[in-house]
Amino acid sequence: MDVIMLAGGLAGADLLPAAERGYKALVKIKNEFMINLTLRAFKESRLRGRLFLTAGDEIKNAVPRQYYDYFINEGADILENISRSLSHDKIDKNKKIMITSCDIPLINHEAVDNFIGYSQNCGFDAIYPVVEKSVYDVKFKNTRRTWYYCKDGTYTGGNFICIKPDIFFKNKDIISDIFENRKNPLKIAGLFGVGLLLKYKMGLASKKDALEAVYKIIKTPCAAFESGYAEIVFDIDKMSDFEICRNFI
Repeated sequence: MDVIMLAGGLAGADLLPAAERGYKALVKIKNEFMINLTLRAFKESRLRGRLFLTAGDEIKNAVPRQYYDYFINEGADILENISRSLSHDKIDKNKKIMITSCDIPLINHEAVDNFIGYSQNCGFDAIYPVVEKSVYDVKFKNTRRTWYYCKDGTYTGGNFICIKPDIFFKNKDIISDIFENRKNPLKIAGLFGVGLLLKYKMGLASKKDALEAVYKIIKTPCAAFESGYAEIVFDIDKMSDFEICRNFI
């Protein structure tokens, strides 16, 4: 399965002290750029196809050429970067593709292959990974996350997705709304209808309820893949994340 890695953008104020030249991808963790730590896991993946790197020239120059197959110049924001990437002439528009961020340096190739293996063989056209709180707490207890409290478990979302290009382009508006509100579970639930919002507020919503609500909006079979790898959700957004990450590397 081909992979798009989104690596553009500046670090937020909380991460600037660790970001070389101000770029998030160039946060340096024990003399290694964060993007290269993340890329290494994808390079070692058995199931990965070609890798498309979407970033600016500063980041391109910091990445070993053997870590990617194609380079795409970044746009103004993340949605434009996804659009540019999925529009690349080497992307097969009829196949699912994995889209990932570059700020998950603790990820390993087993976690990548675990997700790709499921995504390739399932009958769904859009797959999003989630990690249950008990799995996350084994490795990263007492670190801050956005949690979704469902009837069948408490989950947090991963930093990648598998999707067919046409699904993205047909649903750009709702995807934009989801991205803007990703840290607010109530607003996310509200985007998919009053029924799901009420169920969520009462603690009665399940993963199945959420997937059914999503299907009604985008008319596409979707799956929430429950991963056993907590590293897929541990991204580096602030200095406290950076310090925790250093302890694992």
